[in-house]
Amino acid sequence: MPVLFRASFLDPATVAAARPDCRAWRLPLLPAPSPAPASRPPATGHGAKTFIDERLVLEAKRLLLHSSSTAAAIGDRLGSPSTTVFTRFFRHRTGETPAAFRARARLTAGAADG
Repeated sequence: MPVLFRASFLDPATVAAARPDCRAWRLPLLPAPSPAPASRPPATGHGAKTFIDERLVLEAKRLLLHSSSTAAAIGDRLGSPSTTVFTRFFRHRTGETPAAFRARARLTAGAADG
């Protein structure tokens, strides 16, 4: 299942077939699903929301670094309802705004190349 999840993460048809209200679970401001019972913690030590959030941040970082798309376009592609929500989500999880991440990452990559 993890391979299928990675391969079809941004495919709306696959996500919609798995869950009709697919945009709802990707919104960062919605409450997390109820936790798993204490007698059966997740194997990774993190819940599903943490896993999904980490995957969204990873995809956002890739798009910020390897495309010229705006933060608004990237946020929209990843299911965020607005640029503000995407920026807050990204900053909360990485400690910097999408624009600051892009500038720092490209500067670091440029310094390593040259």
